[in-house]
Amino acid sequence: MDRENRESEPAVRNAAAAHADTQRAAPRDGDAQAFRGALPGVLMTTGIFFLTYTVRVIFGPLLPDFEREFGIGHATSTRWLMYISAGYSLTVFLSCFLVSRMQPRRLAALASVLGGLTMIGIGAAGTPVLLPFLFLLLGVATGPYLNAGFSILRSLGPESQWGKFIAAHEFAPNAGLLLAPIIAEMGSTLLGRRDTLYCLGAITVVAGVLFAFRGRGGTQLDPPASLSGFRQALRQRGLWFFVFGLGLAISVQFGIYSVLLLYMEDERGIPQESAALLLSTSRIAAPFAAFAAGWIGMRLGTRRTMFLAFLMMSASVVCMVQSSFPAFMVGLYIHPICAAVAIPTVFTYLARTFPGNISLYLAVGVPIGSFIGLGFTPMLLGLWGDYVGFTAGFLMLVCLLLAFLPPILRSGVNRF
Repeated sequence: MDRENRESEPAVRNAAAAHADTQRAAPRDGDAQAFRGALPGVLMTTGIFFLTYTVRVIFGPLLPDFEREFGIGHATSTRWLMYISAGYSLTVFLSCFLVSRMQPRRLAALASVLGGLTMIGIGAAGTPVLLPFLFLLLGVATGPYLNAGFSILRSLGPESQWGKFIAAHEFAPNAGLLLAPIIAEMGSTLLGRRDTLYCLGAITVVAGVLFAFRGRGGTQLDPPASLSGFRQALRQRGLWFFVFGLGLAISVQFGIYSVLLLYMEDERGIPQESAALLLSTSRIAAPFAAFAAGWIGMRLGTRRTMFLAFLMMSASVVCMVQSSFPAFMVGLYIHPICAAVAIPTVFTYLARTFPGNISLYLAVGVPIGSFIGLGFTPMLLGLWGDYVGFTAGFLMLVCLLLAFLPPILRSGVNRF
């Protein structure tokens, strides 16, 4: 009998190992099916994000045209970007109340329609006097999308897939940064600045209407926000970690991007057509890096991924200000990839840290972080570009990025 037991032990161990492998494989298969099932809804939501983002960021590549047309300097033109950011931050905050009263899908569609209509208005403006108001209105119109978009994503699948949904969703802003210089340069050449804005605005309006009727998810209202909830959120250290992380990542992604054409023309002597081509092609890998960020975070952990992304962002910006053209090219092509990884990682941190009421924390944290990266940083870089030089502004960002590395190491973020 002992002999029979000894002979049966390997078979028992093999059966147990096979059962364990099956148990491990089952969740993976279930996760893959959940992601595939949600993918059409994720892609449609990402499409609306792409348009509402592109109508805001296209003005960075168009700044040289505005400056020549209206005879203004860097400080004035980049101040217009701050108006967009101010309006955007305001309605991102207010949208936490709106998503508890309007279906998130309809709110996202409304942001797309109103953003497109405002673009048409900006195209029709023939005087710089109206532009600050119209840029502010553009930010107000597109701001409600963010909370609505995240509500839609959360409704499409289980919590275990949120990191992948967010990473796929981040394909949109990186694709917007890739295509905006191409749209601006080709549109200005073939159609003119005004007709380019008309066309982009019309496409955004039509997409919003279609999304309202054919989009997926986002039919459930979010829990209503409360003032006591805001006070509690403001006391959370994790919220401020998110705010500064997001602000710095957007500053590198968009703040630098918004003045790169001006920097390449003024301080590196690169013609506008060549500069626009370099700006666009440098963003080719960024959308794919954003899509891969979810998988990288799952394998390395959020803290390691965030630390490496911020470290590489600082190194890439240092390369961009070197006198050596090859070093500049390395920094130009590496920095959008690092930012594309950093931003979804920061959002994943927020979603996992405050899963119960993420709309509230988005409403508090995103306006501050977005205003830093989308408004304050471009305006500050524009001022430095007029009076000191863009290089000094870029090095200031490097110092801030390096200062944020110790808080990442001290954070409680590990594996999500």
